[in-house]
Amino acid sequence: MSKRRWPALRRVEAAAETSVEVRDTVTQRLTIGFTACLLLLLILSATSYWLLRQVIDEQRASATVISVAAKQVTYASRVALFGLDYSVAPTDATRELLLNSINEMEYAHLSLVDPNHPSRFTSKLSPALRAIYFDKPFELDASLRKFVADARELAEFPDRDLIAYRLRDDATEHLAVRMERAVAQYTAEAEQRVDRMALAAGLNLAAVLITLVFEAFVIFRPMLRYVQNAVHRLVRWATQDALTGLLNRRGFFDECLRLLARTCAQQPVCVVLLDMDHFKQINDRHGHAAGDRVIAEVGSVIRQALPEGAVAARIGGEELCVAWLEPTPGAGNALAQRLYESLSGLSVPLEAGGSGSPLTVSASVGAFVGYLPGKPIDAYIQQADDAMYAAKAAGRNTLRFAA
Repeated sequence: MSKRRWPALRRVEAAAETSVEVRDTVTQRLTIGFTACLLLLLILSATSYWLLRQVIDEQRASATVISVAAKQVTYASRVALFGLDYSVAPTDATRELLLNSINEMEYAHLSLVDPNHPSRFTSKLSPALRAIYFDKPFELDASLRKFVADARELAEFPDRDLIAYRLRDDATEHLAVRMERAVAQYTAEAEQRVDRMALAAGLNLAAVLITLVFEAFVIFRPMLRYVQNAVHRLVRWATQDALTGLLNRRGFFDECLRLLARTCAQQPVCVVLLDMDHFKQINDRHGHAAGDRVIAEVGSVIRQALPEGAVAARIGGEELCVAWLEPTPGAGNALAQRLYESLSGLSVPLEAGGSGSPLTVSASVGAFVGYLPGKPIDAYIQQADDAMYAAKAAGRNTLRFAA
């Protein structure tokens, strides 16, 4: 056995190595794809959170700026009102109210337009806002500064009624129109920024959904199919004999449990046990490669002879077994006879392609057809085994039925 390496075994090992390499490549590719998609989803999720924070911060900042700009109208009205009161009845209390309103209006204005102001609400004015504040025809900055200067002059000289009336007219007409225009521009730009961020968030969400769909169809679906195939391979390796393609001992007994569970009304069970005659001599004279070829050919013959619902297995080195629920009387005996005749005088080429002198083989076959209430499949096999030994005792290459 050790003096030469079986060609069939070398082919099986080479095919197994190739199969393992292919599976390793597939596994590596799926793992890389899954990791890449996972990282992409993490990045997109972080981006979604960042965009959400940006939208919230932008809305908060925009609301503050719009509120400050809108208050300018209120501050101007208060300055004009307190200016008129102060010009009519100058008192320290009225002057203090006037100065407080002037200071609040000036502070709010500088916080909007002065880049060096400590409470600057916006980092940079847009071209449209700069035009409203510094360019003709609005020149809101110059108008506000003149309004504040006139108000401070009135606070120093309350008898200047013309200034008080001019402040009133500006607060209710000219200056109010300019300030309302600035508020409208702040509002429009805030809405545009929020819309852009909402669009970015929507695109990011679309990217997340596309990635999930891509991952589902390109990664998860092949991965699931690969896992299912791997499970099927494992089940097949655990229950199938690689040489014959029939079930192995474990798979055979599992199938027989299900087969016996289907018996009803004392339905007979047919069990056929086949043992190759002089198989050890075949291995000793021709090598284990020839023995493997014989077993493989016998397995092929049995597969072709099996009726629907029957299960077959290689349960030992050269022992094979068939189990079947007999559908009609006599069908079990006919199956045993057909299997025996298929293997009697079977010609097996010793080399691939049919070259060389073929080897004629035979088998001793024992069969049992009957119903053993409450007995496991081992009891049926034992009956067939006794019949098979009777066939061997009768000179081999023959068929015997259990009594």
